[in-house]
Amino acid sequence: MNKKAINQKKSQESIEDQMINNDKRLDGLMKIGVNTQAHGSSYIEIGNTKIICSVYGPRQKKRSEKGVSGKLNVDFRYTKFAQKWTNRRSKNYKNEDERENGILVEKCLLSVIKMENYHKSQVDVFVLVLEDDGDALSMSINAAILALNDAGIEMIDLVSACSVCKIEDSLIIDPVAIEEQKKQAIVTIALMPSRTKIAQLIQQGELPFDEAIQSINLCMNGCEKISQLMSKVLLSTAKKRLK
Repeated sequence: MNKKAINQKKSQESIEDQMINNDKRLDGLMKIGVNTQAHGSSYIEIGNTKIICSVYGPRQKKRSEKGVSGKLNVDFRYTKFAQKWTNRRSKNYKNEDERENGILVEKCLLSVIKMENYHKSQVDVFVLVLEDDGDALSMSINAAILALNDAGIEMIDLVSACSVCKIEDSLIIDPVAIEEQKKQAIVTIALMPSRTKIAQLIQQGELPFDEAIQSINLCMNGCEKISQLMSKVLLSTAKKRLK
């Protein structure tokens, strides 16, 4: 076996080891239809991170808004008691983080929603992080996708998202808050599982090429598991509603 093949085998073994060590992190609770006042809604609880998402629409755009194309609005907020912010004094930091995450969630959703089918209409997505113990961005994307599905919004695929962070020599999937504080880098991926296509890739911090590839593979494997959980809750809810 040549050196390249040996390195590829070691890389794959490393990925598998990380999945064994991290696999249980992605277990959690998912629900849809939790807000009866919204057209679609969801609740996700992974570890101690808890997120609720409500979707309103499609509904007619305001007269003041020009153009015939559909519009997506994403409002991303943390509650005052979300863990991540209990020890922070700067409200500006919190507000900036909400704004940036809102933009990232919106970009991801725009890549999968069939907005061309919603002329002169708007869809409003409200993401509320009840408790943030890490990986709030990817779990917010998952919550938004579930809520959009619950609202009957047309999408090209059931996107799922997952994050991996590097701490020293370890790659950790679905990091908790204390791990995010110690991270050297973090990679977040939103995946279209049925197409094996990446809808969004975000990297913060620097990673060597081999570790970047490992992080992407870990994220994609994590996205596959999240996708299975999402499909399961959607199917079980649909069956209950048909009874």
